[in-house]
Amino acid sequence: MMSTARTLPLRSLIVLLAAAGLAACQCERDEHASAKSPEEILNENPTGAGIPVSVNEVVAQLTATDRAFLNDAAVGRLFDIEVAKLAVNRSVDPIIQSYAYKLLDDHTAANERLQLLAERRRLDLPVILPQKLQEQFAALSAAQGREFDRLFVQIIGIRDHRNDVARFERAGQEVQDADLRKYIEATLPALRSNLAAAEHLLDAPRMDVASQAPDAG
Repeated sequence: MMSTARTLPLRSLIVLLAAAGLAACQCERDEHASAKSPEEILNENPTGAGIPVSVNEVVAQLTATDRAFLNDAAVGRLFDIEVAKLAVNRSVDPIIQSYAYKLLDDHTAANERLQLLAERRRLDLPVILPQKLQEQFAALSAAQGREFDRLFVQIIGIRDHRNDVARFERAGQEVQDADLRKYIEATLPALRSNLAAAEHLLDAPRMDVASQAPDAG
């Protein structure tokens, strides 16, 4: 009787240990099974941050107005950056050259923020200028000396920045994406400042240009 009394607790202990071992193995298998790549997680399940279940839904969250503004803003920044680079090397006026450096810095920074915003939404932005802007760039590239400085201030400093300020102000009321609205709010002050600086350059006696910048066309 004493042998039987001691054996029963031992058997119970063995059963409990075996059950615990099986449970541990199952947990380990579950952990390995759930070890997925970030891409798999993104495509299969939303996260606590609210990431949609697929890349298509990331893009789908942007309205047509949001996407149109992103594309237009990207094209505008590309054009202004390329022309500012040209002006840095082509201008014969140190003050206008300094203005070109400022445009290059401001638009490069704005473009980097725009690219990051688009990448987070899995949206590809234009990297090549449309034909019309390529032709405008070619016309500017052909100009020399004071004529180049005059065209640079009129077309980039005045016309493009007037258009940009109006476009950004309108988009600030129309776009739905919260981060895109923040981008607009952060970029507008530099656009207004650059427009004001160009208008001051336009009024300078040395410019020898009409007081009205060319129409956007």
